[in-house]
Amino acid sequence: MKVTKDTVPEGFSIQMALVDLLPVLFYGIANILLGYILRDSLFITGGAICTISGTIKVIWKMIVAVKRQNVWPMFLQMRIFMPLGFLLIIISIIINRGAFAGFFGNIMNYPLCLGLLIAWVIGMIAMTVCAIKLDNADVKSNWIEQSINAVAQLMLLICVIVIMTTGAMKADEVVEIQEPRQEETTTIVDDSKSEDNAKAEIVVNPVEEYNAWTTDRVNFRDNPSADGKIIAKINAREEVTVTGETDEWLQVRYGNQLGFVSREYVSTEEPQATYGQAQPLVVDRSKTTGRIVCIDAGHQRYGSSATEPNGPGSGTMKARVTGGTTGRTTGVPEYQLTLDIALKLQAELEARGYTVVMTRTTHDVDISNMERATVANNAGADITIRIHANGSENTGISGALTMAPSESNPYCAYIANESQYLSRCVIDQYCAATGMANQGVSITDTMTGINWCQMPVTIIEMGYMTNPSDDVNMQDPAYQNNMVIGIANGIDAFFAL
Repeated sequence: MKVTKDTVPEGFSIQMALVDLLPVLFYGIANILLGYILRDSLFITGGAICTISGTIKVIWKMIVAVKRQNVWPMFLQMRIFMPLGFLLIIISIIINRGAFAGFFGNIMNYPLCLGLLIAWVIGMIAMTVCAIKLDNADVKSNWIEQSINAVAQLMLLICVIVIMTTGAMKADEVVEIQEPRQEETTTIVDDSKSEDNAKAEIVVNPVEEYNAWTTDRVNFRDNPSADGKIIAKINAREEVTVTGETDEWLQVRYGNQLGFVSREYVSTEEPQATYGQAQPLVVDRSKTTGRIVCIDAGHQRYGSSATEPNGPGSGTMKARVTGGTTGRTTGVPEYQLTLDIALKLQAELEARGYTVVMTRTTHDVDISNMERATVANNAGADITIRIHANGSENTGISGALTMAPSESNPYCAYIANESQYLSRCVIDQYCAATGMANQGVSITDTMTGINWCQMPVTIIEMGYMTNPSDDVNMQDPAYQNNMVIGIANGIDAFFAL
């Protein structure tokens, strides 16, 4: 519709102005929810500017309809601030393309979300075509354009709601990713070559792809030069896919990234497994009688974005539960891995004489993090073991950690010391049994499932599902056996049996 500083189309009404409010409302809500999921300040700022600009546009059209007067400066700001908002969103996506790639990668696992996004894109294209082709002097074009816009933005909103409610993104129980601590004896291979060679122009020759393995911990760079930026540090015995080569460098694909490693530290000979058969601790089994262990297999098939208090009496609200993350290499969802390990751990502990309480034994449940802690509390459990797996934008990060509350936790400080000791016992025995890099005990007071517990509790992040090696290992039956024995040995160690 052509509304200029000099004219007001005949027949333009307040109802037509209100039609413009619907897409603004739908997009505004979708932007708030997306901001909550992505937690990217630049994206949130751009979305907020777009929403405010759209709101001002609606106000401007209302004034035009009621007063029959054109408020040109208000129209002009919409022409400036709306593009600015979208520009900030685009910049945010470019800067944080790794995080957004993970976001859209998870959406690909949910056909309904993907379909809704496609419907949104089609709607936006259709609206643009209408804006160009229709007679803008005819007020009926406003009905057509904004109706299409409203439907498109509604598809976006529904898509975001589905993402949150199905657990397509892990919106709660977020772990602050830590770089793995290396033992003092660990060395990084110096793949630096002479300065002249590093600066020389290097041609990468493509090769027929083949699998290879690193023979030592080595730098993974963005170009075949010692001056290349280090993308990650690949551990020894990690599998990579070779896609190209130079005299001194190999172009490899590691996880979902393409980069270069020194040819000297790559072999086509597959290494043998570094882990043997873990053994249970030798303990007095008569002392396990009467000990009650609650095992919480983290997440579930379908998440719930409804909120609950972060702790007893807390005003902070968090999502009840999500579906978790997904193996970058295997495609196995976290909720499946955690239950597989939890059921095996149940059998192992019961064989050792413990009484075991499970928060869930199937995927199709609806149990919040608070309710999982309540199960343990009501059962009178001596300890709670919460089974989870980790994730990071950096696919090179590998290892395991446990989590426990601090002594200043406002909800459960009285279990902090024992929870930290339990966490230390579990992570040390787990890493001894599996060979995982030990990232230690992370202290946190933000986990709902911990804050509601009334007994010593730990969360074990068993490995990084975003790391190719960790992800594949955690699906290996022999490795899973070691994972279970390691956790069980940690429980034995805690009770000093």
